[in-house]
Amino acid sequence: MTKKVRIWALESVNDGRAVNILAQKIVKYANKSNDIGLYPDPIDTTTLAAVINKNPLNGLENAVSNYINNGDIVVFVIDDDGPASLATRKRQPHSYINQARNMVQKFDGKVYLAIIEHEIEAWLLIDCCGIAGYFSKDKEKLSPHNCHEILFSKEKYKNLIKKRQKGDTANIVEAYQGGKNAKEELIHFSKEVIKLVNPNIKDKDVGERCYKEKRSPEVAQFIKISKDTLVRNNSLKTFSELILKDTTR
Repeated sequence: MTKKVRIWALESVNDGRAVNILAQKIVKYANKSNDIGLYPDPIDTTTLAAVINKNPLNGLENAVSNYINNGDIVVFVIDDDGPASLATRKRQPHSYINQARNMVQKFDGKVYLAIIEHEIEAWLLIDCCGIAGYFSKDKEKLSPHNCHEILFSKEKYKNLIKKRQKGDTANIVEAYQGGKNAKEELIHFSKEVIKLVNPNIKDKDVGERCYKEKRSPEVAQFIKISKDTLVRNNSLKTFSELILKDTTR
């Protein structure tokens, strides 16, 4: 019997699409495509705010009940934006994370909460080669299927990737002078790749082509899920275990 998993990123449609793409890759890597069905399709992700706005009193509970009655397992996903931010939100009774936690308690064993430490970019940064592949795809004629082999065969990309690849992406804080977090690290890295591909490019054009949050689903398509990449972020590894839960034979 196929296990149905509905993955719901609470705050951002783009995060939701990126998370669902990574989830699909996790299921494929684990060779569980016949055992697990993932819903919704990334293009159909709805934010919690949209559900609550339609029915402020019990919109979330009604939505979760409908999914569970349909046989789904629900996995909420939210980023912590750092320990201080997470602690603040936990003290707010109606914050998204507390509403999700209430659903976990109410529907024990059917609803789970996965927390991204610290933001979706920390999950993407598990594979700097994939990121480099996305930002050099037009010049090098790359796809998610061939970028790793091609880029590692070229010294200029290989050296930059090895320089930027972190062992634990949750620890990216002040990753470079003036940097603050994983998002800024990814922006900085994307600019390095763009300049490597186009040495004469103008700064204005670099700013337009570099990483932005709206590009997270497209970047996720290039991320490789493997034993080596999963160990680079513990919260992503935990998320993968939630998806694969009860399917091990």
